Amino acid sequence: MITFASLIEEKSIFDYLLFPPKGRELEIATEISKMKTSPKYVYRGMSTAEYKNLVKNKKVVSRGVGNTRDITGSYVASSIQLAGRFALRAWKDKGRAVLLTLDRSKLPPLQQADPGNFWVEYIPLDAVVSKYDL
Repeated sequence: MITFASLIEEKSIFDYLLFPPKGRELEIATEISKMKTSPKYVYRGMSTAEYKNLVKNKKVVSRGVGNTRDITGSYVASSIQLAGRFALRAWKDKGRAVLLTLDRSKLPPLQQADPGNFWVEYIPLDAVVSKYDL
């Protein structure tokens, strides 16, 4: 349940960045900082290549690069700001990335990883509600 206190304390993408962004990176981070989290959704930042794989195969499982646990699945965040941080990282690494809004009800069961951070066995294409191209 979202409370008034949690809305006041919600972090922005800028709280998750290690270094102050500049130039185009600052523009992207500023746009993401304006996006609102909804409890109906979870969010995923990914490279454009991973998104194309999702479209092609109708589902995607992350390759595990950067995976901090011994799982086979994909991480999702309850905060669009946290997911935006991962999208921005993918953009910095690859030059293109997307930030997805996913319908919770169309995903496999969410497995708690950390507060606000979950993993699912896979992400199905029909769970994608919207896509923001970085």
